[in-house]
Amino acid sequence: MTVLVDSTRALTAETYRRLAATRRLIERNRRRLNPWWGLSGSSDGPNVRRIVIHRLSRGSLPAAPTELSAGNGTGRICIVCDQMITPMQLEAQLVDDRGGVTVKIWAHMLCYDIWRYETRTQ
Repeated sequence: MTVLVDSTRALTAETYRRLAATRRLIERNRRRLNPWWGLSGSSDGPNVRRIVIHRLSRGSLPAAPTELSAGNGTGRICIVCDQMITPMQLEAQLVDDRGGVTVKIWAHMLCYDIWRYETRTQ
């Protein structure tokens, strides 16, 4: 019986060691697993903050609406980065109600967060 207990303990310890190593690999490769983690201004994707600032100053992007609903992507095009919002990404459905006309627009949740922040600072 002691041999079985010792063997089980050794296997359990090895399993926990492998699990920790796997988690470290996932953390290191997060950008490869989900490219939207790169929205912080790094060189592996569009610099969304720069795009938003430029478009807000030109007037081609309105101030960010505050009314929204969020869910999985539906394949629509993001108003901020002009990329498709896939079902694996979070999508913000926004209602822009200015001038008596109600318009629904969509954005990646991360793009919307940057857009909203830059709208407040300008």
